[in-house]
Amino acid sequence: GVDASIEGIVQVDIPAAWASLDLGSEATDAQKQKVAYGKGPRMFPEVQDAEQFAKQVQSPCNNLDGNALPVSAFVPGGRVPCGTSQYEKRGIAINVPKVDMDLC
Repeated sequence: GVDASIEGIVQVDIPAAWASLDLGSEATDAQKQKVAYGKGPRMFPEVQDAEQFAKQVQSPCNNLDGNALPVSAFVPGGRVPCGTSQYEKRGIAINVPKVDMDLC
């Protein structure tokens, strides 16, 4: 359980050179692909564009075409930009049933 998982935590040494990694080429590659993209806790501007993310990722997923998306279309950790819910609004029903509370 929880106690076993706490005992399993180990310290991992991270190379100091990682503090100055150049992510410029990854950002350029993402722009060429025109896919919303993120890397670790730092997200590129493309992933912060809610409309672009909704069109390129959410819309295909909602249309059950998500299997056709490349892995690079998804942000590691499953993060989604703020403001995407406005692109998922659904219309209300044409016919709204009348509830007869005496029959409930």
